[in-house]
Parts: sequence; structure tokens; C-alpha cells
Amino acid sequence: MRRVARPPAFSLVELVVATVVAVLLVGAVSGSVLAAQRLQGRSQRIGSGVAAAAALWEQLRSLPFCAAGAAAGTLTQRVFPHADAALNDADAWFGTQAQDGCAPGTFFSVTEQDGVALHVAATFCVVGPEGWAPVTPDRLSAYSPLSPPSARLLVRVRAGDDPADLIAGVLTGISDPSLEAEDPQ
Repeated sequence: MRRVARPPAFSLVELVVATVVAVLLVGAVSGSVLAAQRLQGRSQRIGSGVAAAAALWEQLRSLPFCAAGAAAGTLTQRVFPHADAALNDADAWFGTQAQDGCAPGTFFSVTEQDGVALHVAATFCVVGPEGWAPVTPDRLSAYSPLSPPSARLLVRVRAGDDPADLIAGVLTGISDPSLEAEDPQ
């Protein structure tokens, strides 16, 4: 008896192997797509955080350093309103101890800009014989935003906890030589 030729076909083993390979490929591709989506979302958050921090930085740079009789429109009133821990609250506080890489005597605040929460740290600093130094908390005991202990304020603006979102610089104001005396240690 003659055998009838059957058309070529895959065996059951070949079909199982092909299915496993296809499932592995689909899993790898979907994992890559999900990772790309997460990366894009993080990139957008960082971009909006940096843009908000830059916008706040420009606002702060445009403010007068301090001015007698001014409403809450000066740099010192905006980023360093007081030096009294008793007046601290959840969104604005005077740090008597070193915190977040900042010296004791730094004022911290959380503000919102363009829907992004921004963390602002402000430290008065002086230029002494050994370079920049923060004004110590004891020199801030009688602090007033209208008579600052220094004409230089180191301001850091950060969106989130990522150091890449940090904008920092020294903003200067009045030129009173008595404010530039070496900080007593």
C-alpha cells in the first residue's frame, strides 16, 4: 500500500517551543515599553520641577534685598521672615541645627510654584579672611528682615529630593561695610 504524502506540518514539540519563544519576546518587549514610559514620566516631572524652580529663582532675584517700609515684597521677607524657632510651622521653619546639608541658622520653607512643591533654604553668609562663612545662629537672635546681619544670602531652591533639581546662588543686597565684618565664631 502506498502512503499518501501529507503536507509538511509542525510537530507538537515545535509548536510548544515556538509558543514559548513568542511569549518570551512579548514579555521582553512589553517590559521595555513600560520602562520607557516610566522614564518619560520621570523626565517630565524633573523638567517641570526644574522649570518651576527656575521661575521661583527669577522671582527671588527680582526682589529688592531689604527695604524699610516695604510690604512682604523683599527677598529677606520672602525667604527669611524670622529667626525664632517658636514661630516655626510645617511649611516654614528656622533651623537651629545643621539640616539637609545646610548650616545652623538656615531658614527653610516649602512653597508652590506652577503646581510643583519647592523647598527653599536661605542662609545669611559673610566673607571673612578664610572665604565664605554662614552667619551663626547667635548673631540672628535679634533678627529682623529689615535689618539683616549680612548683605549676602545663600539661597537654594529644590524641587523634590533629587539633587539635579537644585538651583543655588548667593543673592546680594545693600552694601553696608558693617555687615561684612568677620563672623565671630
